[in-house]
Amino acid sequence: MLQGKTKPLELPPIRKMLDQAEEIQRLLASGEETSRSKLARELQLTKPRVTQLMKLLGLHPQIRAYIKRLPPGTPERFVTERGLRALVNKPLDKQLELAGGVVPGFEVFVEHEARRERSDALRPMGKAALLPPA
Repeated sequence: MLQGKTKPLELPPIRKMLDQAEEIQRLLASGEETSRSKLARELQLTKPRVTQLMKLLGLHPQIRAYIKRLPPGTPERFVTERGLRALVNKPLDKQLELAGGVVPGFEVFVEHEARRERSDALRPMGKAALLPPA
């Protein structure tokens, strides 16, 4: 039996990058920060790195949702920023077409989400849903 502390599982880097991009976007949109240059300095990033992170926000919402659901402990190279670069500059519908070859497990995720949505649509919403509008 091993003695000592086990290292806690970490979020995959791509998920941290997407979280950081969303936070940068939030700061800029809210007016808390007025320029990417200033924000880059504060975050100790280069301006090009901030731009690279912000490009992740151009991914199709389903791809972003998939990334956000990658659990702690997901291997670092499972989904990479470099792999996603092939998708970022494509139209959203094309991103979905190509994602299966770039994002492991994405097709299964999409199928699961579609089944869940169909199931939710069939589930009764309670008595209030059965009453006619007033």
